[in-house]
Amino acid sequence: MAGADGRRFTPYDHSLHSASIHLTGARERRQALAAALTNILGSEAQLAAHATTIAYASEEVKSAARDMAAMFRDAGRTVELIAPTSLHPVRALWRGGDRREWETVQVDALGGNIGSVRLPRVLTRADSPHFVAAVGDVNTRGPLALGVAARFAHPKWAVLARIAGDRSPRLADVALALRPGWIVLTGGVPPLAIAAVTTDLIAAELVGLALRREMTVTDTDMPGVWEDPLVQRATELRLGVALPTLLTLKTCWVERGSEPAAFEALSTRLRLRIGLEKQVDVVDDNTSY
Repeated sequence: MAGADGRRFTPYDHSLHSASIHLTGARERRQALAAALTNILGSEAQLAAHATTIAYASEEVKSAARDMAAMFRDAGRTVELIAPTSLHPVRALWRGGDRREWETVQVDALGGNIGSVRLPRVLTRADSPHFVAAVGDVNTRGPLALGVAARFAHPKWAVLARIAGDRSPRLADVALALRPGWIVLTGGVPPLAIAAVTTDLIAAELVGLALRREMTVTDTDMPGVWEDPLVQRATELRLGVALPTLLTLKTCWVERGSEPAAFEALSTRLRLRIGLEKQVDVVDDNTSY
């Protein structure tokens, strides 16, 4: 703790560890999401008696977050679903006036340039909240992994974060204030529905950027995903994996048998975009390249 109204995290260097990204493909989004969540539910089987906190990044992904919450409840978990900070003037004023709902988290000791961040106590006191964000689809907006924490900041700071934009490097400093359990990215790359899960913030940001670039006309003139300013700042702050050699992408097509050529091609392009050499993973008897 940092005083009566501040909280400090002990620095933890994620960059020294490897990270896995599980990419699931299906014909329908709910199928892809359900299959992806088996990784989370399986790893947390011993925590069935504990509450699960799910924070969704935008209204665009609210429906998927609700589906995710329902799946956790079906597995016997108590779930609390957290919406991003409202910037509606009346509601923001009401929430901002209730100091008991907010907690100051100090990030300067972790290398942050912003000193501290005020976040809802329900998130700062949660046991590794899960993040949900949207990827793929035409005109997808909103933050990926590194920008999620800023969406829950106190209204006075949240306004500045929205003005700065979802690719501002300063969002990485805010991300120091929350340690997510799993990050879930869900969306579609027509004709495929996809979901990606990982515990690593930078890995999630990389695959999210790579998936969004699937919907651009061309990305040949764009810098690589590792060169994105927000990713570079997050790497400086050691928020996640630091090198492509420490990344693993595991893919799985939900239906038994051979996967569509479109999913195989997507997996190959994603590996190239995030700096991985071609590799073979076998997941649930399906081979992905």
